[in-house]
Amino acid sequence: MKAYTPSVYVRFRPSLPHESNKSDCESWFEIDQNSVKINQTLPEKKYNFSKVFPSTATQKEVYHTIALDLADSLLNGFDTTIFAYGQTGSGKTHTMYGKMSPDSELGLVPRICNVLIFTINEKLSKSKKEKKNIKDEESMNNDDDDSEIFVRCTYVQVYNDRILDLLSPKTPEVKLRCFKQTVLLEGVRTEIVSTSKEILGLIEIGNKNKKFSETNDNKASSRSHTVFSIEVNRSYPDGVTRSATLNLVDLAGSENYKAVEGKNIQVKDEHNFINKDLHFLTMCTSGMGKKLIPSALSCTLTKLLQNSFRNCFTYFLVTVSPNETNKLETIRTLNQAAEFASVKAGATAKICPISQNVVLPSTSTLEEAQQKIKELEEQVQILTAKLKMYETAEGNKVTNVSQKQEQEQEEKQEE
Repeated sequence: MKAYTPSVYVRFRPSLPHESNKSDCESWFEIDQNSVKINQTLPEKKYNFSKVFPSTATQKEVYHTIALDLADSLLNGFDTTIFAYGQTGSGKTHTMYGKMSPDSELGLVPRICNVLIFTINEKLSKSKKEKKNIKDEESMNNDDDDSEIFVRCTYVQVYNDRILDLLSPKTPEVKLRCFKQTVLLEGVRTEIVSTSKEILGLIEIGNKNKKFSETNDNKASSRSHTVFSIEVNRSYPDGVTRSATLNLVDLAGSENYKAVEGKNIQVKDEHNFINKDLHFLTMCTSGMGKKLIPSALSCTLTKLLQNSFRNCFTYFLVTVSPNETNKLETIRTLNQAAEFASVKAGATAKICPISQNVVLPSTSTLEEAQQKIKELEEQVQILTAKLKMYETAEGNKVTNVSQKQEQEQEEKQEE
């Protein structure tokens, strides 16, 4: 297992038009490349992070610092999670997703997807070229790039402790099934993708179905946590597979009660669920690299993301406001970011043969045999659920192709 300390990045958003001028906003703190110092406090507060982005940082700079090598890590079988954490209205969703045009406004998620597909296509084209040029079959079979790769995506939101499918909003609540360290979403729409355009299309569909409400801090505050998941499976001729999942998590904004004071019951309920989820999330992050405390998995969000807290490379993108009226909330956020940065964790590539034979030792007792049967039954349930998900994804793809062909035929007839 590769030991590491989670990378924590802090980004200050620009001052908004209705806030005081920039010099007033930024007089209470100082930043450099790796630290934030809070002025006017005794004792002096200073925080150290992997990187601190000023309000002038571009979307491209943020991507290149955080996720430039992410594609290779996924293809080598390492699970990865990026959490966007911060006060509501501090720029989390802008940093994660941005706008689809112009290209300069693209956020982390679409940039990661573009580079991942480009890297996969590059590896596959290299493999085909070598197959054509190399006649020595043995040499071909030992080539690391002689592999098949497929990618599938899901996009869900956790709203008031329920999982809703952003790609299929008419679908009832998605059921969460947990088998030891395997997490499955029953009934979720899964899409197998092969181009950047397909992935970006899914993101656009999902973003239109997110839950928003107006609070005192943000006119369009996201009231749910969203999780865009990309699973990469890579199989080799010798039967070995590498499988990895990238979870891109845009957390709902942390907020104090004043943010929803005077609002309706729905907004207040959302506020309570959000803060409860974030409380259990921080419990899980503090336990990374250790055995998770069962109570930390008491909410749907942490159950869904439990594998992000063990055997996974985890990044925290923390966004904060430069406005002095948000000073206390910013300090609270920075305190939490400092806790994220103090965690020790580890990750191992997920590599396994396609076929695994289970052999019971001859000295097994009846109890051991029964336990083994139970474990195998659970494995069958997991594989059955995964098969259904793959079949659903393939079915969706076939349906889309058929509809496109029918549309083209109708257009030709009209001509």
